[in-house]
Amino acid sequence: MRGESPFLPVHDGEALNTLQLPTTLPTLDELIGRKRGINEFLLASLRNGLNIHTIHAEVEGRVHFPLLEEFLKEIFRQKIETARLCDIAEMTLRKEIGSIPQLPVTRKKIPGRSGWVSCQG
Repeated sequence: MRGESPFLPVHDGEALNTLQLPTTLPTLDELIGRKRGINEFLLASLRNGLNIHTIHAEVEGRVHFPLLEEFLKEIFRQKIETARLCDIAEMTLRKEIGSIPQLPVTRKKIPGRSGWVSCQG
């Protein structure tokens, strides 16, 4: 799921109770061969607030592990706060349920990815 912030998906006019924490940054496999300085690009893409970066075990966990390792070192060097998704979900769900945005899910083409991707509407 791609988007900007946590939300509850709406289907057929009804909000579902499954909190979505959408990825806000491009994935490594979408950037390889399209961007130079991938880590610099990702760091420049960070914005104030919540940033969620999806990591694929078959990409970053194998041949591109050194790239991930350098990215994480730079995140920690810059003292950028990190959190586990389960903690973000817990904090979001502590709010009044009515304050969590209820949004449709759409389909979108993402550069560097085949087919379509589910996105926050």
